[in-house]
Amino acid sequence: MNVKSIMRNVSLRYALIILAIMLLFLNHHLGYSIGDSLLRSIGISPWTEGEGEGMHLPAMICTLALVIVVPMALRHYRKRHTRVLRTMLILFIVLQGVYPIVAKNTMFAIRHNTSGAASVDYDRNNISCQYQSSGVGTIPTTCTFKIFNYGNASSVAITPSIFARIGYPPKNIVVQPAIVPVVPHTTRTITAVFESSPIEGFEQATFNTNRVALKINIP
Repeated sequence: MNVKSIMRNVSLRYALIILAIMLLFLNHHLGYSIGDSLLRSIGISPWTEGEGEGMHLPAMICTLALVIVVPMALRHYRKRHTRVLRTMLILFIVLQGVYPIVAKNTMFAIRHNTSGAASVDYDRNNISCQYQSSGVGTIPTTCTFKIFNYGNASSVAITPSIFARIGYPPKNIVVQPAIVPVVPHTTRTITAVFESSPIEGFEQATFNTNRVALKINIP
């Protein structure tokens, strides 16, 4: 194997490694990255201290890999292929814009005729709840979220989970499920009111939070 062939193989390896790292950063329409999906598929949370809290493992791993690989790649490409890294950066920016659209349309196509729990999902980055307690009885909790109804479901049972954090809420809040009507094969932003229990010691509390996860079932 001659020197030119070796250099070409090294260039290809650098390009593939950097491209793979960039792909792990891509976010799809549900609000989390390919790296998040890979970790969840093997039973590992992408966050060190629970959903949305602590350090984000895919970002840490990818950033560390880029810090190690990119300087070596720069030294290599600067002598031979000055436009390669610029092209890859432009490609990543384009993919970041296109991938969520492609992923969403693909899911609508694949799950078009489904009717079970897999036919509905929600955007993790587009959800918030308002908890407003008067200190008497059950508490109305108003949540706004974006639902993707890929299939034929006409209604879903949604149970929000509101997670504790420093400040409000001081503990996880138990929220009762509610039946929410949905339109088949559509994306909708929905506002629904749920019932929840008062927080002990904070009977008169009002706050907004996006530290929320939804459990979705088909009634």
